[in-house]
Amino acid sequence: MEILQAPRLLIAQQESMPNQAISLPLLSHFLQIIIIYIFFTFPQHQQREEGENTSQPSSMASLRTIPVIFGILFYVLAGSTATATDAPDYLVQGRVYCDTCRAGFETNVTEYIKGAKVRLECKHYGTGNIERAVDGVTDETGTYKIELKDSHEEDICEVVLVKSPLANCGEVQAERDRARVLLTRNVGICDNLRFANPLGYLKDIPLPVCGELLKQFDLTDDDNE
Repeated sequence: MEILQAPRLLIAQQESMPNQAISLPLLSHFLQIIIIYIFFTFPQHQQREEGENTSQPSSMASLRTIPVIFGILFYVLAGSTATATDAPDYLVQGRVYCDTCRAGFETNVTEYIKGAKVRLECKHYGTGNIERAVDGVTDETGTYKIELKDSHEEDICEVVLVKSPLANCGEVQAERDRARVLLTRNVGICDNLRFANPLGYLKDIPLPVCGELLKQFDLTDDDNE
């Protein structure tokens, strides 16, 4: 009964997790069941075929299940390999905002920009040449997601601002126009998701509420005290 349930369990897991490879423990368990099944049943089938002609149809029917089991295994492995190959190595995620108070940081009246264009650029350490560039666009929450298939251990990778869709909020803010991300697994990060610091544009004219709002922050220069 366990032999019949194992293929169904594998297929169910494959369909329920289309973007993930099948787990190795489950695959190992399935292979063990197949090996045990063949080891114990094949000699019995041979003995029955030699001594009892009446058992031949039953033996042949049992032997026919072996190719079926291997066919199911091939299907699962092929699907698992395909999904693992199609999955991106890295997913870079971040947000683009409009600094409505020209404060140099995010506030509670900050507006996140939909349709802002960004670019992920990876430059070689030594030459400074751009080895890879991938464009992205923010959604209604101001969030962009950029997929990358390869690692860039010898590159400096940054997400940079390209263009703002807002005519009154397109001034590039110093030190907020780019954010560096590490696209290598040699830094102790196992997850493929990488978060970039928020990128911001400056609004042409600050909102009227900004004066009172910025009083809540201690922006006094210590040198002038």
